[in-house]
Amino acid sequence: MVIVALPMASVWADDSVPLVAINANQIDTCLSVPNTLKPIRIAKVLHKGNEAVGSVRVGDATESIYSQTDLKDIVRVSLERTLARCGYKVVRDTQAIALTLTIDEFFSGTRNKFLVGKGETKASFDVELVTADGNSRYTFRFANSADLKGFAGGKVKRLAKSLNGILLDVMQQVAASPAFLNGMQDFSQL
Repeated sequence: MVIVALPMASVWADDSVPLVAINANQIDTCLSVPNTLKPIRIAKVLHKGNEAVGSVRVGDATESIYSQTDLKDIVRVSLERTLARCGYKVVRDTQAIALTLTIDEFFSGTRNKFLVGKGETKASFDVELVTADGNSRYTFRFANSADLKGFAGGKVKRLAKSLNGILLDVMQQVAASPAFLNGMQDFSQL
């Protein structure tokens, strides 16, 4: 097992992996969010499944890469920044519409047999909106995958760049989702 630092800070040692929360200005496509929407609170960010965020080839073995900084924290900050950038009112009030995000998959590299020069980065997040009274809910899935070309051996920085890119892609999907906005509008009318 290999554990590498994936801090949210911007200072990196040459051998660490820079997995970071996105900056709000990276979100370039937002739908027009009406100011009549009820506030939203991020109730929970959960991570089901494997905690490894990647794998690299070390000699004859494939080693798993784990985040020293909790991936849930990185995703939570990214989501808060995305929603705020797009005009959603993100609050901590328990009477707000509750959002739970479940990280179903977030991984770069290969899981089973290592293919030299090839890999894949995948992200899949389930987002659930729930009214304050708990009587109504909507569920959405945001996912993306990309080939990781030129990935051979221990190129951990390429793996990190791919993970950062896929996180941004999925947050862009949230920002540009008509279904998500419609769900927020429906709940704001209750």
